[in-house]
Amino acid sequence: MRLKARFQEWMISLLERRYSGIREVVGLLDKIRERVENQEIAGLQDFPDEEDEKETKADENGAAEKSSKEKDGKLEADGSGEKDGSDLKKDFEESDGGGTIFKPDDGKWRPVLATLALIYKLQKVSDDSWYDKEEVFMKDKDKMDAVLNRMAFFWHRFMKVATNISGEEEEELKANLAEGMELELEDVLYVYNKDAKKGDIEEHLPDIALTVDRERKELLLTVAGTKVFPMPSAADIIMDLYAESIPFHKGRAHRGMAAACDNILEKVLPLIADKMKELKDFTLLVVGYSLGAGVAQLLGIKLSEGEENKQLPEGSKILCVTFGSPPVYAATEAGYVNSNIISVYNHNDGLATLSLHTVTQLFLQLRAINRLCLGRRHTFRLLRSKLGQAVTEAGRRRYVASPPEERIEGWSNISAAMTAVKSSGFSRLTHCAGTTYLLKTSDLTWEGGEVGHVARRMEGTQAEPLARELRLRAGMFNDHMPWGYQGLFKGLKGDDGGIGLTDLIKYL
Repeated sequence: MRLKARFQEWMISLLERRYSGIREVVGLLDKIRERVENQEIAGLQDFPDEEDEKETKADENGAAEKSSKEKDGKLEADGSGEKDGSDLKKDFEESDGGGTIFKPDDGKWRPVLATLALIYKLQKVSDDSWYDKEEVFMKDKDKMDAVLNRMAFFWHRFMKVATNISGEEEEELKANLAEGMELELEDVLYVYNKDAKKGDIEEHLPDIALTVDRERKELLLTVAGTKVFPMPSAADIIMDLYAESIPFHKGRAHRGMAAACDNILEKVLPLIADKMKELKDFTLLVVGYSLGAGVAQLLGIKLSEGEENKQLPEGSKILCVTFGSPPVYAATEAGYVNSNIISVYNHNDGLATLSLHTVTQLFLQLRAINRLCLGRRHTFRLLRSKLGQAVTEAGRRRYVASPPEERIEGWSNISAAMTAVKSSGFSRLTHCAGTTYLLKTSDLTWEGGEVGHVARRMEGTQAEPLARELRLRAGMFNDHMPWGYQGLFKGLKGDDGGIGLTDLIKYL
């Protein structure tokens, strides 16, 4: 075994003593690299010289096994049911009149940042068909204010719960949360702090709390996000990276978050069932952010329509509100959404589009664009060119694409190269919320005064494009962080705007 491989194995063995899932995460990263190198791209030819080079390199490395491409002629899609590489290549060649836009690798260096910038620039004008459709904007200012205040309340209460989960023993955890939330001790039913209990990754779960809000008649299950402060939680991060999909409910789900969902239900489902029988007119509300948002959505699915629902009183009211959830679920049923789930995103929150599929797809698109063999001078000329213009209408600023025929030569091939990446080899997880809100702050004004915010409201599958590709945006990371959401809801009253939980979806 080569020195580098031996060192890697030693590091994995060392980390594995505390974090049992680290080997699977490293294996997944290796699988992504293999997919990016070998996954078929429609129309991209494999030239003999390149094939010989790959085989020689494999021999030099002492590879004991052939790649999955050599074994099967294709890379298996992780339950995605997508076409294999030969079919994709045939489709592309037929649509392109039998030709191809791709060229043999010329061996020239092309800056990755410049290629990413090309994708970023093209993506900026690709959202016109769904993101900037007139029908998705909320135009009734009173209703928009009501939504913003209601979501602000959910967010501020979530943060208050998450920041008050501290302590070691169960009684200390409950006492600290009751004091921080100004609740009676008896209304704190359960608290779990991962710092108090460090276990196997398959048994791990984020911080959670089950509390009773008697004033609002809610049984509240709060699922915290990936812990970053005061010290990052390696177990949380590994759970995020446990990203391959596994069978879940009536489809497939993110492996780490599905495990967390099942672990949470094992701990609190009996408590929830007993309390819901006692508090007959209460609503079961599940709220989560980031990692916790993905887990909360899976909890919402199981509690509302899974076998777990049978343990709750008949007719139980269930609602799930999440902030910054990644794509976590893909149902077997086409167009599936869950009307009990409301998903909220801060404008350019990058996690809304982040999955194993979209990350691998982005790398494949980089590979495809590089095989156009664009010159560096031409690349920077493309980057300086305009693809559209910003327009302001009714307090909304959006970017409108110019017709393809008005663009300089090269953009059509870049677009075709990106489109040629039909498969990543991994399952396409998507968004399952019945209602999705994309919110942003704004300093623009409508007729009659300030706007303050712009709200897009998407019903069901209207939000599906959010999981279609990794959307590269300025602020895509900053908008996801807790301070991004704090800034989004800063200054809002955080009340219900006169809208009760049971009326929230119908009214808006």
